[in-house]
Amino acid sequence: MRKLLWIAILLLISSNSLFSLEIITRKHALDTVLLKNNLLSYQEYVVKQAEYEHETAKSQLKPDLSLKNEFTRSDEPSISAFSKISQGNFTPVYMASMDNPDLNNNFKTSLTLSMPLWHGGQIREYIKIAKLNVDVKKFEYERKKRELISQTIKSYENIIVAESYLQVAENSLKTAYEELRIINDMKQAGLAVDSDVIRAELHVAESEEFLIQSQNNLSLARYNLLFIMGYSDFFDFNIEGKLDKKTCSSLSYDELRKTALENRNDLKALKKEFEKVSSVISKLEKEKLPEISMFADYSLNSSKDFSNGEGEGKTIGIVSKLKLYDSGKNKAEINQYKASHKALQNLIDNMENFISLEVKTIFLNRETASKKIEVAAKSVSQAEENYKIIQNRYRQGLIPYVSVIDAQSMIVKSQTRLINSIYEFNICRENMILATEINE
Repeated sequence: MRKLLWIAILLLISSNSLFSLEIITRKHALDTVLLKNNLLSYQEYVVKQAEYEHETAKSQLKPDLSLKNEFTRSDEPSISAFSKISQGNFTPVYMASMDNPDLNNNFKTSLTLSMPLWHGGQIREYIKIAKLNVDVKKFEYERKKRELISQTIKSYENIIVAESYLQVAENSLKTAYEELRIINDMKQAGLAVDSDVIRAELHVAESEEFLIQSQNNLSLARYNLLFIMGYSDFFDFNIEGKLDKKTCSSLSYDELRKTALENRNDLKALKKEFEKVSSVISKLEKEKLPEISMFADYSLNSSKDFSNGEGEGKTIGIVSKLKLYDSGKNKAEINQYKASHKALQNLIDNMENFISLEVKTIFLNRETASKKIEVAAKSVSQAEENYKIIQNRYRQGLIPYVSVIDAQSMIVKSQTRLINSIYEFNICRENMILATEINE
């Protein structure tokens, strides 16, 4: 009865092919992640924010033009006199009562133009800082995008590996049941003892445990991919592809290192941040220089309403400003950013060294994994051949049954080592792509 139950479970496991499940291809997974991932969307908005800040900085070179309407009603002598003069109504009659005037209305409409003429290069530096900040955010976005793509590919690869483990577990359980059947037949024929049957049943239980764990690992791997893709609910699906050794770049370590130092967007972002701090220091130093601006104003004044201009006025002027004393604030800020400048240089040097070490480590691990695949593939063939030999020797009564179990376990171990070696190689390949940001 137990045997029939497990056969039913195996049929249920393999029944995916009988149902029309959604197939998530590698391309579909990547496209969905790039479209729906919240972290990447956040980075996109950060880039847009930096671009708007750059536009704001550029606008400071352009003139400002404003239209203003202002209404006043006053019997204060100076305000009243000024309003009458602006309206063109400063008559002898008014002059006679200007010490105690009546309430006077003034409707003023003014058009004002202002723009900087020379600010010692501060505005140009501000624009440069804003542009460098855009570059920093774009490089950070591209790096985050690369990391997300790598994470998705690894998650997809995890499902392929989990399916491979499940296949090994299913085959192991199938073989264990077949061995149990043979042992029971041999016992009935007087060719096996009770301890052999018990050992075979224990092996079936171990294989069942391996199958349950493999099923759970596959479910977790699928859920992880769905999470990265932005789905909140789990659903079953199929994928395309099988576990195999991927092709990779044939570049030498020196070539890969050079490529990484040229391509890495996080390193580019750090170098742009270094340039930005240099520009901030330059801008702060230029704050000591004078600033010159101009303005022009045209106004209409009326005692009746805004549409009836009784008097008009024109003003044009130049404003010069020189900061004489700021309690040492400017100097302190310059020293602050100079310290940051040196710290960034150290950080850049450290990142370049780290990238070199990272590429070297992945390069060596990839070479090791490639060799392990060859060894593991041979061990699978050897384990399968050994199992056949052990089976025959047991049936001839030359060795105990535990040797058969050990031989079958050796097949499972060699198959899992081969899976691990291929997976390790493929992950090293993906890590190298992320470390160098090359396209393969």
